[in-house]
Amino acid sequence: MIRTRRKAIAVMAAAIAVVALLGASLGMAFANTTSLSKGFNLVGGPLLADTAPATWVSCLPDGSWNAIYVWDTTHQRWLHFFNVDVAGVPGYVNESAAGGIISIPKLSGVALIMNQAVSGAKLADSPGQACS
Repeated sequence: MIRTRRKAIAVMAAAIAVVALLGASLGMAFANTTSLSKGFNLVGGPLLADTAPATWVSCLPDGSWNAIYVWDTTHQRWLHFFNVDVAGVPGYVNESAAGGIISIPKLSGVALIMNQAVSGAKLADSPGQACS
C-alpha cells in the first residue's frame, strides 16, 4: 500500500511538472514581446508563419544579439544563424550547407544568445511584420 501511494505521488508530481513545462512553453510561443537577458534565452519562434532568421531579429537593436539556434527534428541536429557583424564569423557559416537556419518554423522553440539585455524586445511573428 505504501509503495502504491509513493508511485501515485511520483506520477502526480511528474504530471504537474509536465503541465507546468508545457504551459510555460506555450506562453513563450504566444509572446510577441519579451525581456531578453544577456546570454542564453529560450523564446518562442514566430507565431503566424515560418520566418527568415534575419527578419525574426530585425526589430532588435543592432549588435544586441550574437546567435540563434533551433533544433532540426528531421535530421536530429542543431541549426544556427550568427550575427556575422558581431560574432566575427564569415557569412557562409549561415548557409544551409553549413548547418545554417534558412527559416525559423512557426511556434518553434528558439535559443537566442544575446550580447546585452533588451527589455520589451519585439521578435517578428511573420515575414511582413513591421517593428512598430
